[in-house]
Amino acid sequence: MKRTTWMPLTALALVLTLLFAAMPAKAAEPAVVASGWCGEDAQWTFKENGVLTISGTGNMADYSSRVNTPWWDYRGQLTTVTVETGITAIGTHAFEDTNLNKVNLPATLTSIGEESFRDTNLKSVVIPSKVTAISRNAFRGCSMLQTVTMKGSVKTIADEAFQGCSNLSVVLPKSVTKIGDRAFLGCSQIYLRTGIESLGYYCFSDANVWYAGTSAEWDNLDDGYCAPATLTCLNLQSEVNAKLSSTAKVKVKAVTGATYQWQYSNNKGKTWNNSTFATAKKATMEIPATAARNGYQYRCIVTLESGDKLTCSPAKLSVYGITTQPKAVTATAGNTASFKEGSRNDTGCLFLRKNGAAAAGRPGAAAGKRSRAAGAAQRVRRYAWHHGVTIETAAAGTSNGRKAACVPRKNTCRMDCVLL
Repeated sequence: MKRTTWMPLTALALVLTLLFAAMPAKAAEPAVVASGWCGEDAQWTFKENGVLTISGTGNMADYSSRVNTPWWDYRGQLTTVTVETGITAIGTHAFEDTNLNKVNLPATLTSIGEESFRDTNLKSVVIPSKVTAISRNAFRGCSMLQTVTMKGSVKTIADEAFQGCSNLSVVLPKSVTKIGDRAFLGCSQIYLRTGIESLGYYCFSDANVWYAGTSAEWDNLDDGYCAPATLTCLNLQSEVNAKLSSTAKVKVKAVTGATYQWQYSNNKGKTWNNSTFATAKKATMEIPATAARNGYQYRCIVTLESGDKLTCSPAKLSVYGITTQPKAVTATAGNTASFKEGSRNDTGCLFLRKNGAAAAGRPGAAAGKRSRAAGAAQRVRRYAWHHGVTIETAAAGTSNGRKAACVPRKNTCRMDCVLL
């Protein structure tokens, strides 16, 4: 007969015990150290792992001093703050002078109170998209703070908001229009877009500022009291002049580790298109100066190593040179003779005495000045420098045989003359 072998119950129990012992144990939930209310509908909970959680709805309470916050006795153990969805405002002095090094802010947040994170150990912070202002002294003295990410809705940065954040490198969003007194005093790197309307006293004192506009645009913005340690204007020119059929160069300041996307607009900046005249590694773009490109605008989007983008202010291309000369005019004495020049911008019509050699005329010569050619004196009359201008002059007997031509102001004179 076939025998069946049964495992003793004690052996089975031993096997099961070993299996359960090999399974990872579930970590125990950190114990609650203290809790309470911190607003009309907001509560706080502090656990033994150093995490302070703010939950509920609406605004946190404002506190007259850091020592009046309900978690002040745990300031040395407090390392992380989690503000849950539903909270709309951080109270004044809320986490000031604690050992805080990490904070999570909800999308429902609309306001950050004065001095709420002052003198903490934060290394980075992301400002939610509904926050429109950074309050006075909000992050002052956070010497370990390195990055601040603003979602693009912040319009105002109040006085001393980031003063003393010596390791902070920040790219301000285009939405920022007002920066208060000493807001970034003593910070490391500030990347500033164009569109700023107001800068406070010493707002960039001892900080290195990178500005997406030109030096002339900065001078119009800064009344002399911003006092940055260094100022670098990325856009090196607001206008580029080039001779017809030559090569125009548009430049921005090269930034270590950055890439460049060049763009052009042929409708006065209403729309922009990517250009193929320069690669992503080129801070300079070379453009064929054609008559069709006269008046085009060019700009560069600089992408920093951090991935942040700075759009430089545009530069306008002005192409000068002659396309067609005035045609000969026959007019009756006593009437008016009109010459229409067909050149590009920044050129004009000149009338010369009939005894002068036209090819030697000098562009820009004022009335009454003399220039010589082939040993003969000639008097040059300059009319207004305009694009496509029509010049009218009295048709008199003394004008018969005079020569007229279009000449570029910034080029060697070309006198393809016609006779009157």
